[in-house]
Amino acid sequence: MEELGVTKEKEVPEDREFERIKISCSKMNNPYSRLFYASIILLNILTLVLCVIYLNNVQKVVSLNTVFENINSLFVVPFVASILLVVFLKFLPMYLKLYQRTKHRKFGNAMSTATTYNFFETITICSNSAIKKSAMNLIDNGVDKSIAIDVTYGSKFFEKLTVVIYSFVLYFLGLILFTNSINVWIWIVAGIAILANLIFVLNVIIFRYNKKFMIDFVSRFVKFLYKIKVIKDYEKVYTNITDKLIIYSKEFKQNGVIIFIEVLCVFIKFLVKCGLLYLIMSSLNFGDVKLLLQLIVSCTIFDLVIAVFPLQKGTLIYEILFVYLFSNLYFEGYVVWALILYKFFDYFVHTIIYLITLIFKKKTYNIAKNTSN
Repeated sequence: MEELGVTKEKEVPEDREFERIKISCSKMNNPYSRLFYASIILLNILTLVLCVIYLNNVQKVVSLNTVFENINSLFVVPFVASILLVVFLKFLPMYLKLYQRTKHRKFGNAMSTATTYNFFETITICSNSAIKKSAMNLIDNGVDKSIAIDVTYGSKFFEKLTVVIYSFVLYFLGLILFTNSINVWIWIVAGIAILANLIFVLNVIIFRYNKKFMIDFVSRFVKFLYKIKVIKDYEKVYTNITDKLIIYSKEFKQNGVIIFIEVLCVFIKFLVKCGLLYLIMSSLNFGDVKLLLQLIVSCTIFDLVIAVFPLQKGTLIYEILFVYLFSNLYFEGYVVWALILYKFFDYFVHTIIYLITLIFKKKTYNIAKNTSN
């Protein structure tokens, strides 16, 4: 019973999601989870080393001296710039959305959240864990929980939408031009990844314009899962899904310019990754512009297949898939160096940047603590 004169606040989806975030982050912060993250990073180092050893036995890997002779400052500068650009492209839309909602220039919050997201997206099995950790990072830095959740969760929709658009076009272009170059099962898995992203995008769009239909559909779907004993708690799953749809659909209310920048940043990030692979080819003195389209299609297929693999960032298949898709684009013996450079850019650099951020935050905290004392 409500007390006289006290109005009970209506619980909103962000409140319930905040409770889920707290539970998820408490699990992610325990010693066993940290051990898991460390083991995933070490496993990726091990698989990379084993792949290099195997390829060196199968095809003689070009010596490091030969690679250094070809890779000069004209490669190093764009390579470092690509790393910084990828971080910036994640940071910019987040910073703009935070400024729009709070009217404060939260540069540090947006930067630390972007590096947190990139790191946890790389090492956690579910990408939602990265979103939850990013939201908690903003909340811990004083951002209102509703704003933090809307900013971090909302960005996922337009990111998925952009991926669906360019991957759909490049997928069918690849089927037309390079069907025989890639195994049919890889085409099928990549197609499943596009379909999964498309379903997510369509669900949010339909919910945005026809809530009644989508809520009824979710209810029927969850009831079906409950009846066949796939789930145990109907109410919990139903509420979780509808809350997510409400939060994701709020992204449509964003400023049109910010939405455009967000979409553009996702697309540019993809082009940067493709450009880096071509830069590696060019630096080794055999880059052919005729191979550029095949490289872009291969990069699209690579990202799609890795996205549906159970372990995050394709752990255990990353190296195999890379060598399979890109070996015909590099001279024999050079694909190993392309793999090492690209995996450093695509995987290990996020760990390094995140650790630097943690060290910086700890030093800043200690300085502030000493000053207050």
